Amino acid sequence: MTDSSRDSILYDPALPSLPSVALEVLELASREDVDLRDFERAIERDQAISIRILRTVNSSYYGLGKPCGSIRQAISYLGVKTLKALVLGFSLERAVDGGDEDQLTFDFLSYWRRCFLSATAMRALATRTGYLEAEEAFIAGLVQDVGMIALWRVEGDRYLQVLDMCDGLQDRLVELERRHFEIDHASLAAELTRRWRFPESISDLTEHHHHAFPRLDERRPIRRMGRLAVAIVDVLERQDGDRAAAIGELSELSTEWFGFDRSDLLQVVQETVKEARDLARALNIDAGRMPSVESLLHRARRLLEELPGDDLPVPDRDDRERTLDEVTGLPDRSALLADLESCFHETVHDPNHMFGCDLSLLLVGVDEVRRINERVGDLAGDSAIAHVSECIRDAVKDQPGIFGAYRFVGAEIAVIVRYVDEESITRLGDSIRERIACTPIRIQARPDSSDFLVVKSTIGISVHRSKGDGGSTGSPAELLGAAMCAVTEGRRTGGDQVVMYRETDPDSSSRLAG
Repeated sequence: MTDSSRDSILYDPALPSLPSVALEVLELASREDVDLRDFERAIERDQAISIRILRTVNSSYYGLGKPCGSIRQAISYLGVKTLKALVLGFSLERAVDGGDEDQLTFDFLSYWRRCFLSATAMRALATRTGYLEAEEAFIAGLVQDVGMIALWRVEGDRYLQVLDMCDGLQDRLVELERRHFEIDHASLAAELTRRWRFPESISDLTEHHHHAFPRLDERRPIRRMGRLAVAIVDVLERQDGDRAAAIGELSELSTEWFGFDRSDLLQVVQETVKEARDLARALNIDAGRMPSVESLLHRARRLLEELPGDDLPVPDRDDRERTLDEVTGLPDRSALLADLESCFHETVHDPNHMFGCDLSLLLVGVDEVRRINERVGDLAGDSAIAHVSECIRDAVKDQPGIFGAYRFVGAEIAVIVRYVDEESITRLGDSIRERIACTPIRIQARPDSSDFLVVKSTIGISVHRSKGDGGSTGSPAELLGAAMCAVTEGRRTGGDQVVMYRETDPDSSSRLAG
């Protein structure tokens, strides 16, 4: 690249610039003898960033035991490194997305999703390998694609055409950038981070994060860590049909470079998506729909089973044949029906469980989906259902007796529970309902608007006992039908409640109001 061509981009006034508070915080963080009061004063000079930091610190993402009311407390609770990352995140949003109508032409949803996935993948890998401070790795992942914004700001529609040509493949994008602009977004991001006085380790990671695997210096494990994080994000962002070769390569590299076994790799992938989703919520930055963890891991396990090695269990034939719902990533209706049949069969032949309900079904129905679609747009209903499925996953995680969660039909998700007493099942249903109602979601269903929605749900519960009576259902079909009746009854009386089906007297259904 000629010096004049390079300078025409590097010194273009349209390039993103960080707010002065971010530059000052980065400079203070580099000092060994810094006074924490200097941090406090620097951040408080930017009221907008101060307010966003306090909101984020008090969010469920950090889970503080008591409210944080000042920047000084935030520094005390989180430490300088974490606070630096928060300031940078908010500053980057301001630098790359000023709210101009022209910016609607750039796909900011995909951009921020990739940023958050990259940042959390880098932090997960840094935590496991110890080659770099976790928050420093997080920042490197957060800024490594800022060169895309820079090229778009300078080149406009020409760059958007190049983005279309790459078809979502980042390595191909780098090649096209070099061909059309004589510089790629990784090199440009490195130049910007040096201009912003970031640590050289971050600039170096940024510059090399798209270098081909054979070019990476084997003595530079930090670069390999950055390249592996990119490979993880590429797998997450690819369409299902393109993932097979990428997952195989990912498995080989993680083992060769860092000694990860397959379970380690899958854990990193799962942690990356969950943390990215939580981060987007905490920062209140719309990153679109994150990849489905369950759907991805289901496919990844299948693909990895075809590779040499025996450290992952081989699922049975029924598990291989089941399909996953595209919206929620949960097993679909056919899997629910098959598992209900299997569980019923086992209760007949298993005399060891003499307590509780042998089998229970919770049917979670999303309330007023039609109204949500009419208010926000046709895609809003799917977003609400996906949100509810995530709330259910969080609520049932580590709970005893959970057999599985499934997408049933329409706006309903089912949960099979085994060998849990009726009182505990009802408490679980109410905890699911409360979690759904207490976590509003931001939905961008139209190009020019977004809405925060509070989603409500009605949950029907039915039970089967192999011994005794008192409201027990006698077959899988009856169990499912009873749960559906309970949901219908709950919606008829206002919704947003948990209803326990009573076979002897439907009008006496037990309800816990929301």
